Amino acid sequence: MHIDTYHRVVRAVDLLTPQRFHAPVVPAVAGWAMRRVPDRRLLERRILPGIAAARHRRVLFVGTSRVPDTRTYHLDYPWGDTEFWTMDKDPEAAAWGGDRHWSGDICAVSERFPAGWFDCVLLNGVLGWGVDTGPAQELALEQCREVLSPGGLLVVGWNTSKCADPLRLSAVARHFERTTFAGLPARCEFAETDHVLDFLSARRTPPGGPDQPTDGTTVRNP
Repeated sequence: MHIDTYHRVVRAVDLLTPQRFHAPVVPAVAGWAMRRVPDRRLLERRILPGIAAARHRRVLFVGTSRVPDTRTYHLDYPWGDTEFWTMDKDPEAAAWGGDRHWSGDICAVSERFPAGWFDCVLLNGVLGWGVDTGPAQELALEQCREVLSPGGLLVVGWNTSKCADPLRLSAVARHFERTTFAGLPARCEFAETDHVLDFLSARRTPPGGPDQPTDGTTVRNP
């Protein structure tokens, strides 16, 4: 589904649904439609299953939401012994988090979790959606690296209409290298939406050391 179609569907349901049914119906239809937009479909059908299959010690999902409903992500995939954590800066968003949830700022995540605590961090729909300025985005990525284990996976989902390319941030050059994941390229772009998904690996050595950045191939509409 094209993102413009998604917005038309949600607007139509919003206008046509009687007020007494508005609260349950509109979010349910919006969530159904959002899961048919390619970036969310890729996240739920390829990326999250791939992360679950990796059997990490701990995974952090940043940015919970009602549309689509992220409350059951900790139940929807075979996490096994992996601790699946959710977090969001908005305390009210805890209602859409999992059974392990922290209400806090990604720019201060190392105040809650120790260094190297997570093997994977998903930062989807955060840059440009609350973490808006260049300095704040630099800090957010610095903090992600702080709580990631060496070689840990960072998935960054962002919109070209909301922020500049995060790969241009100096924190990426210092702390990460591009990587592929689950048979997907290092960057996934989509004709139907301006959402972009980047896969990054936390550096084991400083820039210029023996581990050099590995650029993946950019493809559209995988």
